Amino acid sequence: MYNLGLFLSLFAASFTNNLPTNALYHRNTRLQHHVSTSAWNGELLAPSLDTPRFLPYFVPAGDRSIDDTSPSIEYSAHFRFQRNPAHVNATRHFAGVTGSTVRVCFFGNRVEWFGQSSPEHGIASVHLDGDLLAMVDAYSPEVLVQQRLFAAYDLSSTSHDLLVTVTGARNRLSTNSLIDVDAFVVQDVLDSIKARSEKPILSALEWSLVQLGSTGVAANANCYYKVEHNPLSISGHPAWASLYDLRTHSVRPLKLLNFGDVNGLQAVRMFNPCDDRQCDMMEQPGRIRLASPRWYNTVTRLDDGSVMIIGGSLKGGWMNNKTTNNPTIEFFPPKNIHGQNGLPIASQFLADTLNSNLFPIAFSLPDGRVFVAANRDAMIYDWRQNTEIRLPRIPNGVRVTYPMTGTGVLLPLSRSNGYTPEIMLCGGSTVDDSRAGYEISAQETASDQCSRLVLSKSGIEEGWKVETMPEPRIMPDAVTLPDGKILIVNGGRSGIAGYGNVKGKVGQSNAANPVFTPVLYDPSAPSGQRFSRQGMPTSSIARLYHSVATLTPNGTIMIAGSNPNLDRSNVEFGTEYRVEWLSPPYMSVHRPQYTGLPRAIEYGQTFSLQAQNIDKTTNIQVSLMDLGFVTHGVQMNARLVILESHISDDHQSIGVAAPPNAGIYPPGPAFLYLLVNGVPSPGQKVMVGKGSGPPVDQGAIDNTYSTTAIYTSSYP
Repeated sequence: MYNLGLFLSLFAASFTNNLPTNALYHRNTRLQHHVSTSAWNGELLAPSLDTPRFLPYFVPAGDRSIDDTSPSIEYSAHFRFQRNPAHVNATRHFAGVTGSTVRVCFFGNRVEWFGQSSPEHGIASVHLDGDLLAMVDAYSPEVLVQQRLFAAYDLSSTSHDLLVTVTGARNRLSTNSLIDVDAFVVQDVLDSIKARSEKPILSALEWSLVQLGSTGVAANANCYYKVEHNPLSISGHPAWASLYDLRTHSVRPLKLLNFGDVNGLQAVRMFNPCDDRQCDMMEQPGRIRLASPRWYNTVTRLDDGSVMIIGGSLKGGWMNNKTTNNPTIEFFPPKNIHGQNGLPIASQFLADTLNSNLFPIAFSLPDGRVFVAANRDAMIYDWRQNTEIRLPRIPNGVRVTYPMTGTGVLLPLSRSNGYTPEIMLCGGSTVDDSRAGYEISAQETASDQCSRLVLSKSGIEEGWKVETMPEPRIMPDAVTLPDGKILIVNGGRSGIAGYGNVKGKVGQSNAANPVFTPVLYDPSAPSGQRFSRQGMPTSSIARLYHSVATLTPNGTIMIAGSNPNLDRSNVEFGTEYRVEWLSPPYMSVHRPQYTGLPRAIEYGQTFSLQAQNIDKTTNIQVSLMDLGFVTHGVQMNARLVILESHISDDHQSIGVAAPPNAGIYPPGPAFLYLLVNGVPSPGQKVMVGKGSGPPVDQGAIDNTYSTTAIYTSSYP
């Protein structure tokens, strides 16, 4: 199956908490302080034997719970009642006699059934409105309470009849066929009435938008999210990562260490994609981790195959500040450069760009250096020489990084433009990041600015060129399409990122006035004619904080997420698990196909593709793309390189030149699209470079892990 996540996932977006200052990087004593704060906003219980389990049972805002003792639940004669403080409201009903039933009627578009699983539990059938929806196996090798046994979402906003029946069947490991009920969670009646008046998803000529599938965790297909009561569960607790199958639209949870296991701010999580659905995350924090804790940092691939980890905060929270800022850069694998021998390298730029400098926008450049934007500033960082070249300030006081979240793209690279990099930054806010949250309003207008800067000597001297989007956007996502056009989607017209911090919030959302219609940007069109909404459909789903969008291998755009809340919520701007698929016009016409792509392409190599119905008059383009890893408006590593190509004299093949060097396209996976007269083929996966790992300095690794600690305590 295809997987769109980073194959090396290094950042801990909304996962955990932690502490130290630079002086603490060298501590080699393990911190042992235990804390009792919640798992949200970076606070994480330290490992201990008495750490309470994070259980799936949860009632989101906008929903209500029907306890097992409610008279609205109808049990058959064989169900028995038990009191136990481990259950919801300290009660449950259970039965093991074949044919025993429990029925609940509800009104609304969602329902969840919670109960116990254990070695004695068996299999139940679940019927909704008379139709068999699921066979639920409640067995588990250990006793697990308050488990989500079944859930159905996106139902019609009408009355429903849910029937659970004890089948008497059990799997070979179970010792009994018990089925029990602890509680049902359903949509609140008032919210159900409101849902009936929501406008449907619309389609327009050529472009189309449909809703299909659910991520199981709200977001980011390899999807990661913060510790909360997501409907997808694993090992007796809600999942905070899932693998989304783009072919079947099914999901399965992934195992992640978290919430009492280890501090995720230092996590290095390896994922090796596979086709048998058995692959999972690999974590070994005692052997593989970051030297310093980093909340909301950015990761970018380098031309030597390693990755650079940029900035972030030492603990979870909202706005960064001097006490929590981590103004450093480190590498994975660790490098022995600039006298640090694997330890973090200080960055004056990251110290100067407080307060709104989390999730810096970064792109590796053709000459091996790295562009970085944070707050209102930008620089080019030479990691080999450890030098920072400051660039002109982003115009008009616009801030572009969290929580004044904008988005950025590296415009297409090609031989025709001399592989000269050009950056575009869109959206964000002019809100003063020194203002207290209670002085900022969710109704303050976001920025409609898009700024382009050519990173050549003359381009830098000319400075940023400013354009305006059709509307302001905070928290937009910019998706590069195979033809080089940029789709801008998601976000709100006002406020800033985050939740629970500013006045005028909508629920807990710091932003308001969602933008429902995408806009297309053509970087090669004349100035003033680059933005277009022609034929663009409008969604009915608000995509604000924690929303994402990405190009998929087949050429559609996957749009998911949105959760501007402390935990799962079903009120206005509630938690979104629904996935939307935006199809450009090329998805509805005959698309080219090709064969002959090698498994790997070497730099400077020429290879041939075979395609039909081409001749000398055919306009062809070969696009090599990194689809990136997206979070908080940052399309990490997203990249399009237009490869040199020509049609053979016999019109039977297309000769293609691989990127000339690793600066143009860093070594690693890519998707290759063949465009014929502007219409792209589905992308095929290819490895660029030899596929070998990055340079490994064992001395730097040993020094990093011997002089730094795995931090397990709260920020002091």
